[in-house]
Parts: sequence; C-alpha cells; structure tokens
Amino acid sequence: MANPLYGQNKADGNIGWLQNSSIKAHGTLAGNLVLVAADMVNSFAHTCDPAAARTVTTPTAALIVAAMKVKASDGKCVTGDTFQFSFINAGTAGEDETCTMTAGTGVTVVGFADIENPVSTHDAFSVGSSLWGVHVTKAVSGSEAVSIVRLA
Repeated sequence: MANPLYGQNKADGNIGWLQNSSIKAHGTLAGNLVLVAADMVNSFAHTCDPAAARTVTTPTAALIVAAMKVKASDGKCVTGDTFQFSFINAGTAGEDETCTMTAGTGVTVVGFADIENPVSTHDAFSVGSSLWGVHVTKAVSGSEAVSIVRLA
C-alpha cells in the first residue's frame, strides 16, 4: 500500500508524498477548539489566535482513522500509518494565551501538550508553533487507537 499521507510506509518502503497541503486558519477563538479529523489529514498546518488560554481537543481515534481511509488511495488505514501536521499559536506575545492539546476518545497525546504563544524576548523558549506526528496504533474498527506525538 502506498502511503498517500506523509512519510515512509512500512509496507512498501517507498517515500510517501505530502498531499495535505492547505493551511486551516481557525481565526480568533471565542472558546476552546475541537479539531476536525478531515482538516487534520488535509491541512499541513493549523493556525489560531486563542485570545486567552484554550484547549485544543483532537477528534476521536475512530474519526481520525476514518479520515485517513478517505484520504488513502486504496481506502485503507492500517496500524502503523502516520501523518504529520503543525499547530501554530498566533496569540499576542507576552499574554497568557497558551493552547493545550488534549486527547479525544482513543487518542493519546505524547510529549509536551502546551503550545505557547510567541515570546519576543531574546532566547525565548517558544515561537508559537508545534509539529505533531499522528500514528495509528490500532486500526481495528470499533477499537481504534491513535498516538499524537509532539515532535517539535
């Protein structure tokens, strides 16, 4: 199976291609944000101005696996399939506008979940962006499981 998402596919050893090429702009948030699975697999970046500290909740593992099946050229998603996306916090520098990635049902968030807004001081620890790897750990219908791993 050729991986239509991103990265190397364990089944065929070929390098995949990046088909998720749009940027999903969520605008200024009036409340917490729930990501949409189709947006995750079809957008390489998500941006928002949180306007305050917010949670960003992933879709359920079942919805992520279903969206990956729609995206796949062969309509399949198997354990081990992956894709990447970035999340950019475009909040006001110096304000308390942290976005915290939280897990939907069947999803495990691995790594530092806070995406801080940009800090403009020298050697600041945050530039407001994060890179995530989405890894299917179980693709069986009815018991899907996904890890969303903070890569950067």
